[in-house]
Amino acid sequence: MLLHRLGPDPLVFTNAGWAANFLDTQPVTVIRRGRRHHGQAVLCDDLGSTAAALRAVLAQQSSPRRLGLVVAPTPQPTDADLATLRRMICVSIDT
Repeated sequence: MLLHRLGPDPLVFTNAGWAANFLDTQPVTVIRRGRRHHGQAVLCDDLGSTAAALRAVLAQQSSPRRLGLVVAPTPQPTDADLATLRRMICVSIDT
């Protein structure tokens, strides 16, 4: 699983069924560079926010394939298209 940063808190995008485990806020442990960080994660149910964040992460990547996506160069996918491709899990790390 890859974490993506658009702001202070990381995001996870997935189309896997396990995303449903985060319908309610759940405790998580993120291991980054060998260090454990504890926090909480919850599935974002706002399709507009999910699409906007996914579009922003795609813009940061050299290829949509880095997110496991095949996106045709034209026409650009709509927000509805993007929101159906992946679900977004918002992670907040305890400080």
